[in-house]
Amino acid sequence: MRNDSGDFEWTATVYNLNKGKNDALLLKCKPLSEYMELINRIRRNQNCGMNTVNAVNTAVDSCIADGIMKNFLVRHKAEVMNVCITEFDEKIYTESIREEGREEGREEGREEGLKALIYSLKNFLPDFESVFQTVIKNEEYCNVTREDVQKYY
Repeated sequence: MRNDSGDFEWTATVYNLNKGKNDALLLKCKPLSEYMELINRIRRNQNCGMNTVNAVNTAVDSCIADGIMKNFLVRHKAEVMNVCITEFDEKIYTESIREEGREEGREEGREEGLKALIYSLKNFLPDFESVFQTVIKNEEYCNVTREDVQKYY
């Protein structure tokens, strides 16, 4: 049966090329091995405190000096710099997005916890004021407003 939806399913094999992960593959493929050397130098430079632009520039220059991807890097240095800077900045951006997501998850968890706490306290305490005072004495919810408690009461 023919499918004209335009949707495709792809399968890809992904290899971890970090040191010690697929060294046999890197030994068989010099361009890939040299590319990973460039990436490792950029990472080392960043770990030593260099900003992304300086880390990439220094790594590219050192690879050229050591004959690693020399011909390619000399001809395409500006493009390589641009791609590497974008790639490493994307990693920082992606991590910041993940952290924002984690924070949103924590906030949702606190919200759900507050709902559950108020629901439980309603069954044991005589009135709203008692529930409110108990909630705000809880270190996790000390900044909760009266309106927040009322919303779930």
